[in-house]
Amino acid sequence: MKVLITGISGFAGSHLARYILNLKDPSILLSGTYLHQEETQKNLEEVATHLQLFQCDVSKSLEIERILEEVRPDLIFHLAGTAYVPQAEKNRILTYEVNTLSVEHLLSGVIKKCPKAKTILVSTSEVYGKVSPIDIPLRETQKINPCNVYGSSKAMMELIARCYINQRGLKIIILRPFNHMGPYQADSFVIANFSRQIAGIKLGLAHPYLEVGDLEPERDFTDVRDTVRGYWLASQKGQNGEIYNLSSGKAYSIREISSMLITLAACPIEIRQDPTRMRKSDLPLLVGSFEKLKRDTGWTPEHSLNSTLKDTLDFWINHEKSKNQTSKIKMTM
Repeated sequence: MKVLITGISGFAGSHLARYILNLKDPSILLSGTYLHQEETQKNLEEVATHLQLFQCDVSKSLEIERILEEVRPDLIFHLAGTAYVPQAEKNRILTYEVNTLSVEHLLSGVIKKCPKAKTILVSTSEVYGKVSPIDIPLRETQKINPCNVYGSSKAMMELIARCYINQRGLKIIILRPFNHMGPYQADSFVIANFSRQIAGIKLGLAHPYLEVGDLEPERDFTDVRDTVRGYWLASQKGQNGEIYNLSSGKAYSIREISSMLITLAACPIEIRQDPTRMRKSDLPLLVGSFEKLKRDTGWTPEHSLNSTLKDTLDFWINHEKSKNQTSKIKMTM
């Protein structure tokens, strides 16, 4: 089976690649697309030799078709795109190009080059937007009501996919992951950012205070390793044309997360609110139900929040320690 992951060098993409390789299934030939070489080196360094990699801008239809022509995949995971909400707000047109238009390019390419392939499209919980507390936990039948560019770009992606399902009979499954976290996540995201700051404090490289934004929003956090396992199970056992949430079903405020990380660090840290970190587009509450995915695939989260936070903090402690040692070596040269 030939498997293609777009955005393989990204946070979830690199974890999905590791998960598939760890299956040690000799029948699977894994390939993927990336945009930036430096991200590939950072996130895929230890597994790159086991992959076929292609540099590709997914907003360019000819580039996507070229790769589909060469790989002829049986299974496609489409993860490439913009995932950071503030960045999406600042670059609206680019966000629609890489999150929405890329899906039109991909699926039209599938029709031409590999019409029997199954495509797993990764959407987002942000398509739900602001919801009433009585609708929590959110189910896939909830009306979508995106409140930001990122959410709307993914909502339109879903509509494009629905057209290809209904009109052309393509095998497509849509996934709506809620917030996921873990090692290798960019420090523009809240848990990775807090972990990086706290790692610097613990190593004596920074002042003992944690700069934060709004601590009140409540989110549903899942370990990225559970998330990508869900992607794989959905591809193997999910029903064509269906939408599945990937979530923990539990809500934690950003304040609770910061307190848990500080406790794990076991060192005195003061919390300071930074007005520049406040986001007007923040949704107060997002919690999902994963019952549908569990029913169809047997998936449930396996990692506890505390263990994931510990792994993330340890990752950043090692990262900051290595960076500091490299800086010292350069200074002595």
